Amino acid sequence: MNRHKAAQTQVFTFILASTIWAGCASHNVNPHAARPHTGYVDIFDPEGREFSWDIHDARQQRSLYTEYKPQGGIVRLALSPGPYQLKINILNTVVSKPATIETQLVDGQVTPVRIQLADEGSTEVERKHSQVPGRYLRRTKISGEENQSFRIEAEVLPSIPYCPKEQVPYALK
Repeated sequence: MNRHKAAQTQVFTFILASTIWAGCASHNVNPHAARPHTGYVDIFDPEGREFSWDIHDARQQRSLYTEYKPQGGIVRLALSPGPYQLKINILNTVVSKPATIETQLVDGQVTPVRIQLADEGSTEVERKHSQVPGRYLRRTKISGEENQSFRIEAEVLPSIPYCPKEQVPYALK
């Protein structure tokens, strides 16, 4: 009976470890060589600022990439070759309208997209904070804050042969 329990424990441990390992595996969008039947798009800010990105496929109405934690460098997406209409937004900056680009991804190549912010002016954000100190007393504090608003300008650059993100000519050193 003890051997049976030991065998069950080993099988259970193997299944659990396999599940955890498979769950932690992710697609590598920065391999040493391009994967077959895959085109890549690199979205980058030449000034190296850290942004929270939100990238959608506008034609298929699906999210391709969303990262709330601000990050610098290049965001690389691995997609099937073909035409795409990408909607690019920055979540941690006041943006008047997301950028929309049209691009053709080529198998084994990287299509760079340069992002720049153009000044749109300033916007006043009004915040209301209600305080309820007693049963019938209510105070509302209103404060105003001025924020800079930007327009995202995206430029699709000519495709280049695949290479890892660290080796592309537009990577910040």
